[in-house]
Amino acid sequence: MSVTSFILYSNGYARSAGIRDYISDECWYVPATVNILRRVFHVTPIPCSNGVCTYTVIVNDTCPVGFVEDLLGGAGIRIVNKTFKNLHAFAVESSKPLSLAELRRLADDCVSDLVPGILPDKQGINTYMNYEHPLLAKYFIAIGLVEGHMEPWAWRLPSFIAGVVIVVAVIASSAALAYGEGVVQAGLAVLVASVALSMDPALRAMSSVAMLDVYIGLFTILSVVVLIYDRLMLSALFAGLAASVKYSGGFIILGVLPLLCMRGRWRDALRYLVVAAVSFIAVNLPLILYLGPAGWVRQLASALSWHTTSRPSGPPYTNPIGLILGEAPFTLYYVGSRPLLVAYANPFEATAAAVTSLISVVSFIMAWRLGGDEPIVIDKLSFAYLGILLGYVLTYIAGNHTLYSFYTVQFTPLAALILAVLVGRFGEFIERLKRCAGLLSEWGSSPLAPISVARLVLVAGLLQSWLLVAALHASPAYPGLFGFLAAAAAGVEARKYWLAVFLMAAASIYLFYKFLRVTGLRRAAVSSVLYWFAVAAGRGDIYTAIAPVYTVTPIGLIDYYVLGFLSPTPLVLLALAPAMRSPRGWRQAASGALAFISGSLCSAVLSYLLGGGASWPAVVMWLLHLLLGVVGVAAAVAMSRRVDAVLSSIYMALYSVYTPGAALLPVYRGYGGKAILVSAWLVILAALVYPVAPTAGLILEAVIVCLGAAEFVASMARRGTG
Repeated sequence: MSVTSFILYSNGYARSAGIRDYISDECWYVPATVNILRRVFHVTPIPCSNGVCTYTVIVNDTCPVGFVEDLLGGAGIRIVNKTFKNLHAFAVESSKPLSLAELRRLADDCVSDLVPGILPDKQGINTYMNYEHPLLAKYFIAIGLVEGHMEPWAWRLPSFIAGVVIVVAVIASSAALAYGEGVVQAGLAVLVASVALSMDPALRAMSSVAMLDVYIGLFTILSVVVLIYDRLMLSALFAGLAASVKYSGGFIILGVLPLLCMRGRWRDALRYLVVAAVSFIAVNLPLILYLGPAGWVRQLASALSWHTTSRPSGPPYTNPIGLILGEAPFTLYYVGSRPLLVAYANPFEATAAAVTSLISVVSFIMAWRLGGDEPIVIDKLSFAYLGILLGYVLTYIAGNHTLYSFYTVQFTPLAALILAVLVGRFGEFIERLKRCAGLLSEWGSSPLAPISVARLVLVAGLLQSWLLVAALHASPAYPGLFGFLAAAAAGVEARKYWLAVFLMAAASIYLFYKFLRVTGLRRAAVSSVLYWFAVAAGRGDIYTAIAPVYTVTPIGLIDYYVLGFLSPTPLVLLALAPAMRSPRGWRQAASGALAFISGSLCSAVLSYLLGGGASWPAVVMWLLHLLLGVVGVAAAVAMSRRVDAVLSSIYMALYSVYTPGAALLPVYRGYGGKAILVSAWLVILAALVYPVAPTAGLILEAVIVCLGAAEFVASMARRGTG
């Protein structure tokens, strides 16, 4: 442990401590920290060391810099020989602390600001607050600034301490987790962890500079370590702190939530999210109070948009796979032409951990599905590791194609821990693989195995087809309505096309999975074929093919939320009214409607952020549809099932003007023979005719709508009298 920390010091912090200039993005984070201290906390660091105090004097645009220099120089303040090209300013030294009021008196009110230290030559740097990132890392930098009197070695020292804590956490956890397997295994685990950390260029470089990413690595590894011992709330606290450094720190949540939800621990997953969110808000509360809640939300939206947009050309960048492979090393500082600090992942370490994680997660899913097994230690580490990588994949999909290699310090300490646990608990890992082989052999010897394999292949094909449909979907059913996520994807000027497509595809695949469980494989296959033809005609959309099945079957809150997320309008609540009827009455209907509205509102906000745009007429239309939907649900719950049929038929009539989705209802209802055959041929015929003769295609679609709506009303009436 001490040897690894010494390597971290000698090859990292010892090199940077003597550099009195800004290193890489320190030119943004250090001034931002000073500005936050001055403006948010009303604390001004004293930049005095060895009897010399250094400041940057910001001059009013109406006053020449030379004129102010002469005035202050005549008052005994020494002018530092530093030229500012982008900042109307100059630097000074004094034997005592200075004040803005004093300089304004000496310089005839030509001084607009007085900033401790010598600022980098960046326009507007004296007011820059770094709203792109949360506050937590800047708290640590602030400790170094205040206690170290604005010295570069001092503002970098907290990063080195964070690096040492990472080393201690990884090595100590490796020893503790492997000790139960024997002393030799514990020693091997410590050796692997020490070697991996010592050979990690990202950890060495980032623990020697006052940047943010090493703190993400710190809180991520702490979150994972306590997760191993099932201390979920403490893990959530650290996950929230990681997100309070940079928003990407929350990527670990993408690994933890599936692990919990797969095992039916939905309430624990919800608590995890709540605790992480509370810790995030608590850390950022000073900024929320400074900007006001509305201002902070605007800055948050702007930051999320900034993080999902590629940076201008400059330093080398890579993609998510390149992060693992150590591509495009990021040079933080040069001495002459020689790189002094370079950050990138050790490709052997990161790749080996990724392969191990994939094997571990796949084997756990197999053992869980076939044998009901609980996750072992390496499974929890692997879910966290792959969750972080998934976060960077989603960031890339969202539109940020400039991923820098120093980001990898978030997951390379976790990679070292995975390899250490693999070696230290190798027997447990092998037993899991043997267990999976046995379960597969037992399953394969079953006479139903060929049928199961065929079903799996068919389901996989159907899921891929629905994903492709989402990608091919070019025009929303309601292009002018506020809140339809597809509007953002279909817009010619949409900034985040592929993110919108991904969100639609993910939500539609979830609904399709539920759809499979409700209707069965045969009907799902028929529905998929029909839907393909509807899309080929240019008259189908994602929602139409799935949503109607939920009008005739009980559904849960998550289903309501996803339906709302994909819904073209809150008016869809009219069609869901039958599903909301239950012995619990109003309570069931209210919770379902609230979940649906939450999903629709989330879709609306995302549509706006992703470039779909919004206007007051669209907002008013959305609110009007919401009011009609809520009133319809209330009427359906209070009245008879015949009212359900009427309200649902109204919805179908409105919605089917745009898409022939009602034609698929006989498939969902399970009617065979004529109903399915007529629907199939009408949809196929409409698909073939519409590109050649749009008018004839629309007439056929009208026939489809009438038949489908008539069948729907009749079936609902039968339910009401049955």
